[in-house]
Amino acid sequence: MDIVLSAAIEGADTKVSYTEDANVLKSGSVMVFVLDQVVIQPVVQFNVNSYIGQDLKETYTTTEWTMEMNIKKDILGTQIGQYNNQAIYSTGPDEVYVRFGDAPIEGNRLQIKTQGTQMNSQTLFNANTWYHIAYVCTGAKLYLYVNGQLDNSMDMPGKETRVSSVSISSNSSYNRGNSFYSEVRLWKKARSQKEIQNNMYSCDPATPGFIFYYKFNEGQGNRFKDWSGNGNDATTKDNTTPVWIQDVRIDGK
Repeated sequence: MDIVLSAAIEGADTKVSYTEDANVLKSGSVMVFVLDQVVIQPVVQFNVNSYIGQDLKETYTTTEWTMEMNIKKDILGTQIGQYNNQAIYSTGPDEVYVRFGDAPIEGNRLQIKTQGTQMNSQTLFNANTWYHIAYVCTGAKLYLYVNGQLDNSMDMPGKETRVSSVSISSNSSYNRGNSFYSEVRLWKKARSQKEIQNNMYSCDPATPGFIFYYKFNEGQGNRFKDWSGNGNDATTKDNTTPVWIQDVRIDGK
């Protein structure tokens, strides 16, 4: 006896069949389709003339934290020291500084500096390509995830981190070309890999633990809502108006 399972997707039938004689586990009689939301939205473009340097409403002190964003750079070096020190994110007064490139590494390798140490990515990034990156500090360990996959990790001294300001992109002469951003979030807790994978392109603003959450999907102007509810709305430095790119599929596909 043949048993046929069918599932319809946009009018097309997908069929799986097996015979009574086949050694098939009972759980194989169920087919589950997981449909992932495709997010198409405006994204902001920053450069040396338009960027964020913002004081927050208060000073947040935490041992655990998670920083994540979707990022694309249109110019990256590929040689050691080429187009180094392209800052994409930092918070203070206790340093958490993320950049592409440094003098002794390639310009398309990501680096974070924090708590008196630094960690480089294993990944070499491509220009004009969207990536989701997430740094997770548990206190004892620091992890980097690229597109939801573990890229690198290192031991940490477990110090507290104070956060009272944020910079996104930079006016530094080191910065080349443009940086494109979406879904920039900072949490005062260590997010799991599964949580990161499930929320790369959108996240419920009511989820506990945010310090700030910028969707960067306004589509116009130079004011950016903090969706966390903490009131850390941002504007560009000197009220410059950034470029907006409309109808972008931020998963890069």
